[in-house]
Amino acid sequence: MLNALTWADSIRSESVVRAAYGAATYAPLDLDDIAAVAAKALLEDGHHGQKYEMTGPEALSKIDKVRIIGEVLGRNIKFVEQSHAEARAVMLAQGYGEAADWLLDGDAQMIGHPQSILSTVPDLLGRPSRTFREWVQANIDAFR
Repeated sequence: MLNALTWADSIRSESVVRAAYGAATYAPLDLDDIAAVAAKALLEDGHHGQKYEMTGPEALSKIDKVRIIGEVLGRNIKFVEQSHAEARAVMLAQGYGEAADWLLDGDAQMIGHPQSILSTVPDLLGRPSRTFREWVQANIDAFR
């Protein structure tokens, strides 16, 4: 979820998000949920040697996430689809280096193949994991 903050400047200044692969669909996970699972695994018995794959509670495309940010803000935020080459050039200028290709290739693979939702967080914590909307509501000042 935290990656959405990379859009904050353009949302604040232009009400626009520019990115490639708007239909790439992931199940964003809140860092607080990751930390809660880590704390449980470190502080409670029965987790030694376990590996926990985690996702958030819902599969959302970049376009979905931009729509949700706009709804929480109460204004229209436009998603502008960039080409792979345009997005790569921007990412390289921002210092992503080789990670730009890795990230963009990953997004391309997620078109039409949404990330599966896993129940790891609620199973371990006994509560639902945080939704993207809840995360945006808690971090709305970053987008104003």
